[in-house]
Amino acid sequence: MAVAAGKDPMAFRLEMLTKETDTKRLLTRLKEISEWDKPLPQGWGRGVAQYKFFAGLAAHVVEVSARKDGSIRIEKVHCVLDLGTVVNPDMAKANTEGAIVMGIIAATKDGIVFEKGRSIQSNFHNNRMLRINEMPALNVHTRRRRPGDQRRRGTRPASCRSGAGQRDLCRHRQKNPPLADRSGSSRTRGQLKWANHWIQTGKHYCCAKRIFVA
Repeated sequence: MAVAAGKDPMAFRLEMLTKETDTKRLLTRLKEISEWDKPLPQGWGRGVAQYKFFAGLAAHVVEVSARKDGSIRIEKVHCVLDLGTVVNPDMAKANTEGAIVMGIIAATKDGIVFEKGRSIQSNFHNNRMLRINEMPALNVHTRRRRPGDQRRRGTRPASCRSGAGQRDLCRHRQKNPPLADRSGSSRTRGQLKWANHWIQTGKHYCCAKRIFVA
């Protein structure tokens, strides 16, 4: 919507928030820590995402750069969380950093492709994870509001804004993740569907990889 309106994505969101709300305060803080108004280096782009979940708010700015081979690299991720009373700040930060990594993997790495009822992927050589040398700089902040539940609140905005950063950089949006897959060869065999699935295992939740159905 911001692109269609020809407006800055951050300003577009803040303009619509006419009242002083938690969401507006969250985005204002994110704008500050990400230095949104500061020009990026040449060949860089960025995007912003915010969403509300059952116990709080999360917002991200993701900065990406273009490589010589035409692919993109995620350089920095700025995150602000509104979780209420944070009992263990270090644990909240670590959990969020892990969630950001999960979101980046979902946006840029391989999906799970099924053919004839079986997964083509068998291990991490063809179901790749984020490597240490691909890890972006992370900048995580929390705001105090009311008691809440964090869990994996950094996953979805990180994934979404990786795509928005690519759009800002390359002037086009790749609608079917992963962003790194430009050939689409594994996604031309019939109708394909993908989704992030939340799986409850005991008292913990994890985000499954995208599932492609050929």
